[in-house]
Amino acid sequence: MFAGIHDALWGLKKVVGSPALLRLALAPVLIAAVPVGLVFFAYRALRSAVGETTLSIPFVTDGSASLASLLDDAFLFFAYITLVVVLAVFTTPFCEMISERVENELSGREPPKVSIARLFIEIFRGILHALRRVLVYLFSLLVLCVVFILPEPVDDALYAVGTAYLTVRFTSYDAFDTVWARKNWPYRRKVDYLRDHRARAYGLGAVVAGLVLVPVLNIFAFPAGSAGAARQFHEAQGDAP
Repeated sequence: MFAGIHDALWGLKKVVGSPALLRLALAPVLIAAVPVGLVFFAYRALRSAVGETTLSIPFVTDGSASLASLLDDAFLFFAYITLVVVLAVFTTPFCEMISERVENELSGREPPKVSIARLFIEIFRGILHALRRVLVYLFSLLVLCVVFILPEPVDDALYAVGTAYLTVRFTSYDAFDTVWARKNWPYRRKVDYLRDHRARAYGLGAVVAGLVLVPVLNIFAFPAGSAGAARQFHEAQGDAP
């Protein structure tokens, strides 16, 4: 676990300290800001419209609850999930390039020549891979929501733990897939890798999930995870120079 945390922090330092990697990390920021901003403004408009309307809800202790309060709680949850999903989708193509550069540097290989055609192919492929991961993640959250729909406190606690686990697993998978996708690994092999390196991989994923919550640093969450995953994968493959 601690080795994975170190990988993620190493990746963050690597990305921030390298002008070339920093440019790749900052490239998708303006694009990602649009959907995140839309979610925020939609919430503000809805929050203003409902005011302090009170609803009668059977499982609430006093039989009623403020709709605004429920919206606040829902917004915090969905805003985080939206941020994770948006950052994952829009940064993936650039994260794949970051992981490739880090892996080439660690292996002593020459970086590939810059090509506009190759850049667009990688962007398109990266977005497709990211969308596939995101759909699995969101479907898993939906299943979890249905399973723990009952209001008892224990269910709330289990749901929180389950959501945290799924998010850490998603961010771990997302970080490593920037390496696996370039090597055309099948899904089964990817899952086996996560299982065989669970503690270290999830340690990295936990840091990425945590960085998403920190303003400014969340810009570098997935790029740092990709750089850290490239380093971890390089060491796991035993091809260190």
